[in-house]
Amino acid sequence: MACVGLVLAASVHPAAAQSAIRPGPGSAREAAGAANRFASSFFGNLAQSKQGNFVASPFSVHGAMSMVAAGAAGDTEAQMVRTLGLPAEKTARSTALVALRDRMEAAGARGEVTLDIANRVWVQKSYRLLPAFARGVELVFAAGFAEADFADRAEAARQEINGWVESRTRNRIRNLVPAGLLSPMTRMVLVNAIYFHGAWETSFPENRTEAAPFHIAPGRTVRADLMQAHLERVGYRAEPGLQVCELPYRGRNLSMVVLLPEAGKLGDLEARIATEGFDAVCGAVVPQTVDVALPRFKIEAQFVLNEPLATLGMRDAFDSSKADFSGMTGTRDLFVSIVLHKAFIEVNEKGTEAAAATAVIMERGAAIPSKPVEFRANRPFLFALRDRPSGAVLFLGRMARPGE
Repeated sequence: MACVGLVLAASVHPAAAQSAIRPGPGSAREAAGAANRFASSFFGNLAQSKQGNFVASPFSVHGAMSMVAAGAAGDTEAQMVRTLGLPAEKTARSTALVALRDRMEAAGARGEVTLDIANRVWVQKSYRLLPAFARGVELVFAAGFAEADFADRAEAARQEINGWVESRTRNRIRNLVPAGLLSPMTRMVLVNAIYFHGAWETSFPENRTEAAPFHIAPGRTVRADLMQAHLERVGYRAEPGLQVCELPYRGRNLSMVVLLPEAGKLGDLEARIATEGFDAVCGAVVPQTVDVALPRFKIEAQFVLNEPLATLGMRDAFDSSKADFSGMTGTRDLFVSIVLHKAFIEVNEKGTEAAAATAVIMERGAAIPSKPVEFRANRPFLFALRDRPSGAVLFLGRMARPGE
């Protein structure tokens, strides 16, 4: 074993990463499908326990937990890989994850929207990591490493971690790790951060936004600022009890999908996503001309994810007597003490800004109609921000009451 400083000195140069792992055609879409299956189960779990508005980035959680899974072994690894929907074979898993990372980098590199995804690992100084684990995390996740002194300078380490998250999310995610959470037993903190900012391909005219009724429940109505626009070439489909509308951002590579159930059926839609999967429920939209009405909204949410992830199948990772992360250190002295997640989204006439971060703290021990379709989101709905070429869902949320 080698200490983290020596591990980094021996790491493969980024140029070598491109030749070390070569994703094939379709790899990104396959990896996105796996991530979306996790996203669907994850969202369904949160929806059961969370009331009102919320937003989360299952993509960020998937990325952070995939880094952790890279150092898992035995039953711990099997449970994590199965829950995340990743290939059991390590090379196939790395190939899938690199393909998805490359696709996200390409989406942001075009300059039409801002999409920034970053990973970083803080390790207790002089704590020994296996070189293979550190190299793998650096190559597959493009993660940087930093030393921290959790034993004697935990507050300084916490401020550094939170400062990095704030920087990567343009100050939208603050205080991810609250005071007092890091301790002398902390050995590693693995963090994923994601930031998106995109303008609609066709903006909503501000002079058409008007206060209108939003039907939060049968017999209960509030006033909301509804944006309105007549949009062409918008993805749309309808089935009994559900309308789906896909609103593209500039460049059309990323979009917001709004799923609008009939009144009083939001819970049924959430249950369908959990059992059938987001991709199946969303279905294949076709370009149509649509008169869209959508409320302006802003949502912030935070979660402790130990119980949801354990419920989905990652049980041993959180149990100090069963966790096996010997792929990180060569010994079974680590377990996941807590998984923290924060997310933010703001939607207005110009576009969307969204951000999220996940910290894993490890301790020792239809046919086109002739007339425009009306899509009036004046009742509770679900929304997703996704990459269209791969289908990867980056954010998922519920809008139950504007202004809440």
